[in-house]
Amino acid sequence: GNFIDFCDDGKSCWISSSRGRDTTALFKLNIETKECDSETTPIYDERCDISEVVLDKDSRNVSMVSFNYEKRELTFFDSTLENHFTKLLKQGPVCSLGEIKIIGKARDETLWLVSYEASDAPNIYALYCTITQNMTPIFCTQPSLLQYRFSRMDVVSIPARDGLRLVAYLTRPPSAKRTNPKPNSRAPALPLVLLVHGGPWER
Repeated sequence: GNFIDFCDDGKSCWISSSRGRDTTALFKLNIETKECDSETTPIYDERCDISEVVLDKDSRNVSMVSFNYEKRELTFFDSTLENHFTKLLKQGPVCSLGEIKIIGKARDETLWLVSYEASDAPNIYALYCTITQNMTPIFCTQPSLLQYRFSRMDVVSIPARDGLRLVAYLTRPPSAKRTNPKPNSRAPALPLVLLVHGGPWER
């Protein structure tokens, strides 16, 4: 586990721990009693570890946590933050909230530096104003790739012999149908390139 930050009362803190668990969970720990707050925590996903924790800068309460089992998934505890992400999604070139990341913030948090990280396009960085709720693109990391058409990654969950599931990603050619062919169909077979990586900590 890890120490994340102190709470606003100075008597408790946020920690992540996998003690007695298969995956890490988020706990609010009382520093004096060494006991966890059972009303607000733990926050967890049984399938994978916690990936990211965002705290409110004033109240030090949890605003958002993210998990990365198949893809990055966001769980919001602050409706204002969720609304900002929804605005960013509508104005950006991605299809899900999990493809948006906050890279940095101004001291008063009115201006954010965000990145859009789609599987079928180079990353795009932008400025977002929380007052006007407008996004302004800054630059693309690989603008020469914008002229090409890429395919999005599809998630494929493969059952293993031990009963667990292996998360894999399938990318088809842009011209290929995104549905599985029917048995005994005459759909042309596509070549498959299998890349075994060292996860499961990174996707």
